[in-house]
Amino acid sequence: MALAKDKGAIKTFSGGVWSAIEVTDSGAIKTGESQNDLGYVKSSTLRDETEELTDFDESGSQVVSEDGNRTIKVTGLLMQTDKELVDFLKETVRGKFYMIYHYDGVNNGKYQEYVFGICKIKPLVEIASGTKRIPFEFTVLKNEAAIGMGGTGEPAAPSSKKATSFDISAGLYYSVTETAVT
Repeated sequence: MALAKDKGAIKTFSGGVWSAIEVTDSGAIKTGESQNDLGYVKSSTLRDETEELTDFDESGSQVVSEDGNRTIKVTGLLMQTDKELVDFLKETVRGKFYMIYHYDGVNNGKYQEYVFGICKIKPLVEIASGTKRIPFEFTVLKNEAAIGMGGTGEPAAPSSKKATSFDISAGLYYSVTETAVT
């Protein structure tokens, strides 16, 4: 794959769909669980950051530059403040792991969808007067084995999904799937 200028890959808006399904700490399906749609989303940010580790010799010259710890977080602002959503974010998420799906809209003639394999949703409720928006935040954890969503024996994908199923290879955190718009 070569990087190049591509006007079709420029997006202004996202798809607006975020949902979570409870899984085990290894990303395996939990019997009887279904997708929890997080409702209308005002904005969201994916931050996948790897720190840089550097070291210097006695002369002060930098001689090492290596990848350090990787941190992946998603933050956003939900538009709904109904009781079910507030209860989910303040109580239900505590001590649990979730697989999170995000439909990101159409990019260059293809539906773009993200699946974050094993996540911890931060219990967080902050509702300011006037705006009435709830922030959300989750951390994505590294999975040791390959995991998927939507296939046989895997957590169910949301009914709004565009791809048939989603797979995250062992040792990775999330996947981006593109499917041709039909």
